[in-house]
Amino acid sequence: MAEGIGYAILGRIGQNLVAPIGRQFGYLFCFNTNIQNLETQLDSLKVTREGVQLGVDETRNNVRTVGPHLEAWLTKANANTAEAETIINDKAQVQKGCFNGWCPNLKLRYSQGRKAVKKTQELALLHAEGSNYIQSSYNPPPLRIEPISRTTEFQGFDSRILVMNVIIEALKDDGIPLIGICGMGGMGKTTMAKEVPNRTKNLFNEFPMAVVSQEPNLKQVQSCIAEMLGLQLDMENPIVRSSRLRERLLQNDKKILVILDDIWEEFDLEELGFPLEGGSNKNCKILFTSRNQNLWKGIQNKRYIQLQVLVGEEPWHLFRQKVGDCADDLDLLPLAKQIVNECGGLPLALVTIGRALTNEHNQCHWNNALQQLRAPCSESLSSEVPAKVYQALYFSYNFLKDEKAKKLFLHCCLFPEDNDISIEHLVRYGIGLRWFEGIDKVDEIRDRVNVLVDQLKSCYLLLDGHFEGCIKMHDVVRDVAISIAAKDKHGFMIIHGAKLREWPKKVTYELNTSISVISNEIVEFPGGSRCLKLEFLLIVCQNSSLNIPSNFFEGMGELKVLDLSITTYISLLPSSLQFLSNLLTLYLDFCQKFDNISIIGKLLNLEILSFRFSNIEELPEEIGGLVNLKLLDLTKCDQLKRIAPGVISALVQLQELYMDGCGIIWEREGKEGGENASLREFESLSNLNTLEINIKDVVCLPRIPLFSKLTK
Repeated sequence: MAEGIGYAILGRIGQNLVAPIGRQFGYLFCFNTNIQNLETQLDSLKVTREGVQLGVDETRNNVRTVGPHLEAWLTKANANTAEAETIINDKAQVQKGCFNGWCPNLKLRYSQGRKAVKKTQELALLHAEGSNYIQSSYNPPPLRIEPISRTTEFQGFDSRILVMNVIIEALKDDGIPLIGICGMGGMGKTTMAKEVPNRTKNLFNEFPMAVVSQEPNLKQVQSCIAEMLGLQLDMENPIVRSSRLRERLLQNDKKILVILDDIWEEFDLEELGFPLEGGSNKNCKILFTSRNQNLWKGIQNKRYIQLQVLVGEEPWHLFRQKVGDCADDLDLLPLAKQIVNECGGLPLALVTIGRALTNEHNQCHWNNALQQLRAPCSESLSSEVPAKVYQALYFSYNFLKDEKAKKLFLHCCLFPEDNDISIEHLVRYGIGLRWFEGIDKVDEIRDRVNVLVDQLKSCYLLLDGHFEGCIKMHDVVRDVAISIAAKDKHGFMIIHGAKLREWPKKVTYELNTSISVISNEIVEFPGGSRCLKLEFLLIVCQNSSLNIPSNFFEGMGELKVLDLSITTYISLLPSSLQFLSNLLTLYLDFCQKFDNISIIGKLLNLEILSFRFSNIEELPEEIGGLVNLKLLDLTKCDQLKRIAPGVISALVQLQELYMDGCGIIWEREGKEGGENASLREFESLSNLNTLEINIKDVVCLPRIPLFSKLTK
């Protein structure tokens, strides 16, 4: 028995000796495996560290304090990551050994193998700890200004390089917190401002930018800057909003350049949360663009930088780049030189007329352009828009060969200044205004509109918007478009502005064909106004005191397109809406629920109906009477719970149906006397070719061929 106990003790001693010896040999002979394990664990830790860093960044962006445990973990993770990378990078030296690899360096191999094993264990512990600090999701990172291609918009001209150098020197001066780029419309101030981030990445960490415009919404400017900084500025109290924004702009670990574009009148920067402490503030500076160089006279430490016209050979080089090789034709070269001279070095005029004449070899068109530039300009545009810019833009507009392109261009000025314009809106407006007679398919009209948009963009009359599927107008181009609409008697009435407190009063509205009224201050609309020629009406007014008389639409019998964003605070649509017998396109986006939504069913000629992001709860059976409806948009109507049975199947002309994000729960099989529509109703829609619908709650689809060819 004693002998057995002895053997057991010796066995345990042997095991205790073998394990450490085996581990030591493992450092030596399993070197490659140890390094591979370290690399795998390092990759896992990096993913964890990235997740923790996202949370830390979000916390700091929102001016909250990061917990000391997170700071300590990140410090330790960064240090261990660097040590692990050093061990991995030394792998080649270990494998090289002596005598060109014939004799391995056993001592170094053992040492590095041991380090790899130890470090792998440390990384595993860090990874496990860091996993507790990771959330499932984070807010998206701050937005960045899209860079301007230096080969197209920002030219390497001496006059522009000189201005850029002056701007950079001013930005380097800690005593100058406010810098303005000033000049007439069409000089390229915005382009210059957007180029600054590309040239000053070594000076600043972040470059938030907002467009202020002629009728500024300063709360929206705050929100735009905050969004680009990753700051959630959802509080309503103006003092709290400004204080939070100010804290974010003065964070010690960030250097921030705020860019405010297109300022017309000065406002209290400090009150809005934009700090201007001069020499004591080295973290935040403000760069703005304006046609007015007399802003903020009371601020001592500021710098205004004037952007002048192009000089010397610069105008020719810019024009030549836009117009192409045709300018080199012997017959056209003299005309091209004269056109450049007439443009007076104004970049927007040179670019616009150059693009209009691109690859144009007909001498008559060049003569016409020169004559229009030389003609006296009697247009009463603001003094900040040079006559030559107006004439160049008017020529580009007049040179458009497609009348539909002209109509589309002019309708873009009905939207607010600096506003992103949805191309899809233009498609649906165009259907209602009958721009494309003879084309019945919605998708074919959409293709035509996109072609027209490309034509206008190629002439510099339209620009890419900030978001996909959107376009925008340069503010000077919009001014000219409004002037053209008035000059050519198109019957446009455009009344926009935060200061507009009452419906515009006119002797008569009988000549107006298109009216755009945008203001959140209007409290009452007129009733029964005679608008006998009115075909297009766009109204945006979100006012809790808004009063809309029931007879508001009585004198608008010819109305074809109605975009009515006035519905946030009302529960009843004006009863006179039902008498708009010629209405073809109706937008009621972002509206509340209506108690009388069924009156829309009386608009029997309606072809486009949109309720996007609205709070309607039911699509009543009267909607089934819209037998001419081609497009129904219920996107993100998450309160929609019921569609009356038979409504969908009655819309026999429907080509496009958008219901993604709706709250509706479909019945897979139709039930006799059921309370809701079923998927069976789609079976009768032979014209339907576009369907966006949420059917995730349906166990299985009915055997309808339609579903096999549509995106579900």
